[in-house]
Amino acid sequence: MTCSTTLHWYELIPVFSFLGLRGKCRSCKSAISFQYPFVELVTAIVFVILYTKIILVGGITLLTLGSFIGGAIAGSLLIVIAAYDFRHKIIPDKIVYPFITLGFISIIWKAIMIPGFLPIPYIIAGPVLAAPFFFIWYFSKGRAMGFGDVKLALGMGWFLGMSAGIAAFFLSFWVGAVVGLILMGVSQAKLKSQIPFAPFLIFAFFIVGLWGVTLQSLFPIW
Repeated sequence: MTCSTTLHWYELIPVFSFLGLRGKCRSCKSAISFQYPFVELVTAIVFVILYTKIILVGGITLLTLGSFIGGAIAGSLLIVIAAYDFRHKIIPDKIVYPFITLGFISIIWKAIMIPGFLPIPYIIAGPVLAAPFFFIWYFSKGRAMGFGDVKLALGMGWFLGMSAGIAAFFLSFWVGAVVGLILMGVSQAKLKSQIPFAPFLIFAFFIVGLWGVTLQSLFPIW
């Protein structure tokens, strides 16, 4: 970003290139942000977990391969959204729309591949999960939440379904509240700057989706 030098292939190997370059640009010696190896490492961890839970458990079949590829693409999109929202406080349409589309395709895929799968609850889950975010966005006139979070929640609902989607909804707000309180405690003042919410939503999505957290597990009394 500093000298606009075109990088060679050996400077683009995830994590290892950053370590080999010692966190500095080869040409101008400017520091490279830790964001890059962090995003690369998180992506690798997500891919390994997906492989472990889908391919190692279910073997190599058309269903598991399709689920793994779809999950890897969705996970990659979400990691980019989280990093971009954290840095720029906006969710790009060109990234969230493919995620939404992939979420709807996943419903069709499950309906075709899984006997007895009911697609209607999943289709309904998308708008249901997006509705609270829409109302927050609408009544706050975009001050409390951006419309990108509404679109992100729609895709999450289509991926997770009703129970897991609502579980992710509650978990994201809990984590967001804890982080907000910690930040207020550190700054010893009220938060005046905007806190991007997409990273909390996406963190909850991974916890719920990869570890099978459901609404019943969060609220056993239900």
